[in-house]
Amino acid sequence: MSRVYNSLKLKIQDTLQWGKINSMPLARVKSTNALSLNHEMEGLEKLVADRIGKLKAAVKAGEAMVEEARQAEHLVCNRKADIAALEAKLKEREETIQRKDSSRQALESELKEKEKLTRQKDSTIKELEQKLAATVQQFEGMAKDKQELLTRRDAEINDLKSQLKRLTKGIGEMSSFFRQAEALADIEGQDVSTAAQNEPVDEVEEKPVAVQSNIARVTPIVADAAGEMVSPEIFQRIINELAEVTNVMALLASLFVHKQAKALGESVEKFPRTRLPELLEGLVKEISDENRQIDFRQRLAQSAQITLN
Repeated sequence: MSRVYNSLKLKIQDTLQWGKINSMPLARVKSTNALSLNHEMEGLEKLVADRIGKLKAAVKAGEAMVEEARQAEHLVCNRKADIAALEAKLKEREETIQRKDSSRQALESELKEKEKLTRQKDSTIKELEQKLAATVQQFEGMAKDKQELLTRRDAEINDLKSQLKRLTKGIGEMSSFFRQAEALADIEGQDVSTAAQNEPVDEVEEKPVAVQSNIARVTPIVADAAGEMVSPEIFQRIINELAEVTNVMALLASLFVHKQAKALGESVEKFPRTRLPELLEGLVKEISDENRQIDFRQRLAQSAQITLN
């Protein structure tokens, strides 16, 4: 604004000085003729008009410059406001960036914590998987052992069932045998009592002499027969070995031995030694388990008095 005023002031001063300089020719105009005066007046009017036009142009230019200055000041104010707004936005953006950085750092920290937890979970899962695998193997081993135990138990149960069937059959046969033996004993007792009642007294008195005379003759025969018969000790040894191998009571093993002797047409009380291998082979066949058969044979082979040959 001050620049426009100074420019206008200089224009006016130039015009006034020009008027002072040209006042001297006006004095000389009085001595000239009217024609030259008219020409000079016209020239002066043109000069004044030209100066006034220039002055108006200068004023307009000054007004334009003032308007431009005002617009420039307004523009500067607007630009300052824009700059202030931009600075506020920039500050807000910086604060937003700082908040985002803080949030990003918090997220990174949270992510690291989650990664740590994930690694811990993976480690825990691996440990649990290893423990589970070991437990599964242990249970599989236990299941296998139980299966083997059940298989052995089933075999033992089947063996016991077969033994029970044989024992039931043997007990039935022994019961029949005992009933027949009791009946025979009763009949023999009745025959002996009847014969004793019917014999004369003198024959009874003479009989001891005959018996004494026959003792010497019968004794060697009995001795020879005793040497060919199986002794009760050997039968008791066989019964004990059979009971231990088959895991049954000695009484049941004894019933087996009596049954086998009866099947051969003999009795335990008078069993020929020559038929002992047949008896033992029959007892071996009665054992259903092959391993127990081998064990029974080995036990019999270890005895010096018992042989299968």
